[in-house]
Amino acid sequence: ELAVGELEDLAELCSPFGFRKAEVLFARGEPASWFGVLLSGRASASLPHGGAGGGELRLGDHLPGEVVGASRAALWEKSHARAYTLRAEEDGCIAVISYDQLENVRRLQPGLHHAILRVVLGQLADACGSFFRGCPVSCSVRWPLGAFTERRLLDFFLKLRDEGKLFPGADYHTLLALSCRLRVTQWQARTSVLARGEPLAGALLVLDGKLTGFRDAGFAHLEA
Repeated sequence: ELAVGELEDLAELCSPFGFRKAEVLFARGEPASWFGVLLSGRASASLPHGGAGGGELRLGDHLPGEVVGASRAALWEKSHARAYTLRAEEDGCIAVISYDQLENVRRLQPGLHHAILRVVLGQLADACGSFFRGCPVSCSVRWPLGAFTERRLLDFFLKLRDEGKLFPGADYHTLLALSCRLRVTQWQARTSVLARGEPLAGALLVLDGKLTGFRDAGFAHLEA
């Protein structure tokens, strides 16, 4: 949603930060003075493991295009200390913005500040959703989402399995894990679901009703 001029302003704010494999980019507990966009390479987030064997609990990887070190920007964060350790898994580079710079942007360019904050908070929400539920929160799905409990989804899957229509070899715990990671969308009859050439935002498992695909005067689409 940024104009070219705003992208130029954003680029001028950023400082390149190159790193080598195995380098600690920041450590849990240290003051959070910057965040950035990973331009290349890969970095892993981890926490110290409290078990008897020590070690680390790996939270996940950051890939190019993702925001790193931005938890301080979240309204729920009550501390400026880093919440986890970030270590490089490959050589790479981060475009870094300090939190002092972000505060100046808030005062002088509120529109740009809003756009930056929306990206940062969106990625934080997706990271939390992926870690706790196995799927992101805002993954560009524009379909009408319905309110389905995991128990209701599990009942559908068990019924389809018992009828031999889907997942014939899956056990109860596998279907329960799948039920906790899906979102349900609902359509009225004769509503267009997909049109030819549209990007496919996700796979569809039909639980009830019927979807029909057809071609009409060179225009193919899927309809409820």
